[in-house]
Amino acid sequence: MGVWDAVINEPQLLTTAYSVRGWSGRTTVLGGSGTDLAVYNPGATVPADLVADLRRRGRVTLLVAANHFHHLGIAAWRAAFPEALVVASPLAIPRLRGHGVEASGHGGIALPAGAQVLEPVGLRTGEIWLSLATGRGRCWIVGDAFFNVARTPRNPTGLMLWLTGTTPGLRVGTTFRRLAVGERAAYRSWLAEALATERPEILVPAHGEVLRDAQLPRRLATLAAARL
Repeated sequence: MGVWDAVINEPQLLTTAYSVRGWSGRTTVLGGSGTDLAVYNPGATVPADLVADLRRRGRVTLLVAANHFHHLGIAAWRAAFPEALVVASPLAIPRLRGHGVEASGHGGIALPAGAQVLEPVGLRTGEIWLSLATGRGRCWIVGDAFFNVARTPRNPTGLMLWLTGTTPGLRVGTTFRRLAVGERAAYRSWLAEALATERPEILVPAHGEVLRDAQLPRRLATLAAARL
């Protein structure tokens, strides 16, 4: 039986890991009990009891696609919550539609828990992040821009992850650098400004463990400088 974990004990921020193609992904839910809920990166193998649990907690109104690669779970979540709107970056929508996912742009949407959408500049995968203030610092919920997989899986997928610098620990993977980054200087500039302005202390990646660190802005900036 699965369980939703409260990120850093924040009841309006729930997350769970799921299995995907030899490693793990992460689905994150925003919104408190009895409110509208937004699901970031809806996973294809999230247990049915966790999906049912969300129905008891509130009304799922938004399914947020992290980027154009993260589409595998959306159909199942739309079937479970047919009233929910799928939202994505306009850059991601054409490829999502090619996979049978009808999505709308995120402009003008109201997110639970006072969250906001961040859309990095210079990426070609249509990656969007969520940012929200918590009682323990600002939290960034991201797709493939940063990984924090503690241990490299002992399987062929794990070998690929290790060879591409995606694992172990806090990383910017080679696949992200080569497939997602279209305009490197623009993305680095945008990221530096976002880190300086937002000063996130909590990272919830779509792949890997939740990380809380007061030095997170410095660590992410150092990673970007080394890998990008």
